[in-house]
Amino acid sequence: MNILNPSIHGYLPTGRSIINSSHDQWLHDLFMDKFRFDHNDLNLKYSPSHFEKNLYFVTIHFKTGLFAAKNSYSLYNSRPMFESFKFWYLDTIKTVMGPKANKQIKYQPFAVASLDVEGTAHGVPASVFQTPHIHACLLVHPKNQDSFEAHLLSPKAQQFRDKNISKIDIKQFQDDSRGIEPMLTYASKYAREQQSSPRHTTLLEAYPNMDAKNYPFYRFKGRNSLQNT
Repeated sequence: MNILNPSIHGYLPTGRSIINSSHDQWLHDLFMDKFRFDHNDLNLKYSPSHFEKNLYFVTIHFKTGLFAAKNSYSLYNSRPMFESFKFWYLDTIKTVMGPKANKQIKYQPFAVASLDVEGTAHGVPASVFQTPHIHACLLVHPKNQDSFEAHLLSPKAQQFRDKNISKIDIKQFQDDSRGIEPMLTYASKYAREQQSSPRHTTLLEAYPNMDAKNYPFYRFKGRNSLQNT
């Protein structure tokens, strides 16, 4: 994985970082790396049953017009939306793992959140940004999969209160024989198309949002790394 302008993670791109490879392949490999890292086995092949139990598709909708762009050329501050997602993410962790969750960093879910706007599913360039939203793919650790499943599929996870959020949708991944790539590709389609644009303050972020020294997976670079986790 060759990534230019890396974030503080030294592994994951955020904001306007440019990925020096196919975006879709990079994202697919990233989640497969996390799957192998969690099982401490670099040679593991894709497992539909694992991802159907551990992978979730989260969409955070925001109040209409709240983050509308002035026009199709104006700089766009998406930072508040990612902050709202972060608050939801942190609340989810605290609810499931308790107040001492920060002492169990290794077992916190891995998530990649991306900005999306209306029209991009049909290939239409976005301009007015009347209904921006965040798509996130969230992969929980096998150790606490049951606890996260119970919470994420309950009404409580979708009723998180935030002044900017209007609705939260959470779906557990179901493999239709195409694997995880279609879901990952859909979630980050706008970030992929706009990754070289200077217009957006943030397009894509990874969580936990912390330095690599604190989240072991961010230090994972390959075969030798698994021996030291």
